[in-house]
Amino acid sequence: MLDEPLASSSSVAGCEGSLARRALEAIRAGVEDRTWQAFWRVAVDGLSPAEAAQALGISVGAVYKAKYRVTRLVRQQLGDLIE
Repeated sequence: MLDEPLASSSSVAGCEGSLARRALEAIRAGVEDRTWQAFWRVAVDGLSPAEAAQALGISVGAVYKAKYRVTRLVRQQLGDLIE
């Protein structure tokens, strides 16, 4: 019927979550593992760049570069979902 919504809010949220997961998987596949790990440890796990660098055996500058690079890719892929 015309009065029925096209999709419930829970189905839209589920779809967005599925799209986000697929986009993140594609981004992860497109970057080196250490780059992804540096991004994830800072952006998701909440480590400081210094803590992430020490854990991964890389420089703090490399952690900042990785976080910037992956964050940029995430924004390109998921811009409409995260804004």
